Amino acid sequence: MAANPTIQSRAADLAAGRTTSRKLTEEALARIDDAKGEGKRAFIKVWHAQALAAADASDLQRKGYVARTIGIKLRYDDFKIATRDQAAGFYTADAVAIRRLAGQCLKRVPLERRLRLLGVRASALAKAGEERIYESNQPPAQAVRSQSATESIAMDQLF
Repeated sequence: MAANPTIQSRAADLAAGRTTSRKLTEEALARIDDAKGEGKRAFIKVWHAQALAAADASDLQRKGYVARTIGIKLRYDDFKIATRDQAAGFYTADAVAIRRLAGQCLKRVPLERRLRLLGVRASALAKAGEERIYESNQPPAQAVRSQSATESIAMDQLF
């Protein structure tokens, strides 16, 4: 990528699969948070979690996937890590639903210490329109095996 890419070049990279909405959003948030930059003066409030959820939803939609489980990963200032997952009763690629599920995960971790990293992930993936395959009357062990195979393929393609 060029040192000062244009919006058009970023859009072309996204359309060609050379980058993801998530990566572009993380880069933008990092520039906003940079103490040497203008972000702190230009933005009154930055909604990191909502921006990341919207980016993840955009990537899922662009690739044609939906997720049933949303998870978070926190890295604290002492480099200890906490992860939490929240399974939904439905498949989604909607930013609001992803943000809500990530928020439910956040309620289950200690937030008193400073954070170095907040990550949101989507798992238990299925191709959009094929969700019913995984919700059929299969025994649970078969359903888990099917989701794991799809999840592994989808995650390689998404990120």
